[in-house]
Amino acid sequence: YKGTTSDGVDQYIYWDKDCAGGGDGASRWIVDADAPDLTRKSDLDGDGACEYHARTDSTNKEFPPPVAFWMMRCGAPTSESMLVDLAAITTTETRTSTTSSTSSSSISTSTTTRTS
Repeated sequence: YKGTTSDGVDQYIYWDKDCAGGGDGASRWIVDADAPDLTRKSDLDGDGACEYHARTDSTNKEFPPPVAFWMMRCGAPTSESMLVDLAAITTTETRTSTTSSTSSSSISTSTTTRTS
């Protein structure tokens, strides 16, 4: 999943089987500024370490847990565990168009609404 902060910085939340890639890490959901490489099997951000903003351990790779304790980095070496309740996200895409025609110009548009 990709989101953007209010100041325009991209942030990602993704499941990683082993964030350091050594084969001995716990699977977890991660919040990070580094985009994951979804072609990799583990260490999706390719940093060879478990460096991220926040994480929660989970074996469910389909969706992050709706309610869980997340370890959040508050500046090295401080971390804080916080209970986080994720709300369901609904996206709506709307396109509005109008068709108008005159002898010298034509404008064509349509309306489509999609909710997922």
